[in-house]
Amino acid sequence: MIWKNNGPDGLAELESNPTIDLLILDHYVSESTGFDFLQRMKDRQIDVPVILLTSQREFHLAVEALRFGVEEYMLKEDAVGPLLTKTVLNVRERTRLRKQVQDQEKTDLLEKKRADAIHELVVTICHEFNNPLAAIKISTDILSRQWLSDGERQLIRDLDDSISVIEGEIQKLRDLTVK
Repeated sequence: MIWKNNGPDGLAELESNPTIDLLILDHYVSESTGFDFLQRMKDRQIDVPVILLTSQREFHLAVEALRFGVEEYMLKEDAVGPLLTKTVLNVRERTRLRKQVQDQEKTDLLEKKRADAIHELVVTICHEFNNPLAAIKISTDILSRQWLSDGERQLIRDLDDSISVIEGEIQKLRDLTVK
């Protein structure tokens, strides 16, 4: 546990100490309010879960605390013994679960982007193979209408059979990437 008596020292500690995973903040910080402190945290992009303590039972303070993303809002008189401990544990668990969900969403997004890139590559490869194959098929069709020797006709049939095999493989590749 680290204790700071004023806002500037608290901010300096948060900026220099990345191991801080929870902040218990008094609404009345020596020279300002907890909301001023929270705004400075936000401006400096310090993302640490906060439990805000106050001695006032005012609804607008609770609403303002939620607007700043405070995890818990507690009256000082309630922040003693097991209730504060339970609150700290609950905030840490919620924060851990939220981070776990964010990490999984990030992983899922990367996997989707990877799958989309592979799909796009396969589509491009299939397209690049189909264009010359189509030209070869047209040429073999034109040649097969010409007068050819038996050996030449056999070469054209063999070429057509090979093209059919390649087209089949391209179709299998395309089928693998169907979404």
